[in-house]
Amino acid sequence: MKRKPNFIDKLPNDKKGHLILGLFINPIIFAVLNKHNFYALTLCIVVHAFVEIHQRIAKTGKAEFLDLLAGCYSAIVLYILTELIK
Repeated sequence: MKRKPNFIDKLPNDKKGHLILGLFINPIIFAVLNKHNFYALTLCIVVHAFVEIHQRIAKTGKAEFLDLLAGCYSAIVLYILTELIK
């Protein structure tokens, strides 16, 4: 019996890649810039923007704003959590 596709199955592979990259690299950036949460958030956004620019220049994928958001999603969550903990 085949299972019904869920939300993650319906996501394009490119967005899954950006999500996984964000889940991996964003906590590292926040750990390195421990006391500077806004700078960490800004750096995460810049890193993921460069990934999108690289995709557009190298034509390795479709550069989309939603891919940028998918990569920055965990950075935004980390920023909110760290600001609430202060």
